[in-house]
Amino acid sequence: RQYVLREGFGVVLPNVRGSDGYGREFLMKDDYKNRWDSVRDGVEAAAWLVNNGYARPGKISTYGGSYGGFMSVACLVEDQQRVDAGTQKERIFGAGINVVGIVNLKTFLEQTSGYRRKLREAEYGPLSDPEFLASVSSIHKIDKINVPMMIAHGLNDPRVPVGEAMQLAIGLMKKGQEPVQFYAPDEGNGFKKLENRLLFSKRMSRCLKENIDQ
Repeated sequence: RQYVLREGFGVVLPNVRGSDGYGREFLMKDDYKNRWDSVRDGVEAAAWLVNNGYARPGKISTYGGSYGGFMSVACLVEDQQRVDAGTQKERIFGAGINVVGIVNLKTFLEQTSGYRRKLREAEYGPLSDPEFLASVSSIHKIDKINVPMMIAHGLNDPRVPVGEAMQLAIGLMKKGQEPVQFYAPDEGNGFKKLENRLLFSKRMSRCLKENIDQ
């Protein structure tokens, strides 16, 4: 966050439904069938910035890592869906940064480390309900992602397998987009090594400057 601020960008950190620190009831407000409610909260946070004069439509980027990566991509989907439905005049977001994010809940649950699967099924939805998992997976709504994206992932990620990033990258390329891709062969669920963090941060900043800082 400090790096992004130093580069001249503002940061908003919304406590969407499901955030911790507000009690058990609030923590569980996005479990299973309520999954997309937290996505709506994320878009509402960006809309608040625009409505209160802190930002202009198209000059905001989503950003998130791991489950936050799921949110980063899903908020782009929800943003476009609102425009398509006529409930919103124009897109709020102008770019998206997805770091080790989930885009397909079914493949994520199938391929994540076994010790995590049951815990995440209780929160995200079970593999026994593939229809629901598909309904909240951005990969199945990729036609709604119409802004520049940066996709970053560690190749040794045991929590969110790198196949999640590759699904998104290939899907976007098939529809004519050219996402910026950053892969670290010696990292897992996020970038821990200073050299990789510096490389990623510099490329992320360039991506933001090219797409929302105009």
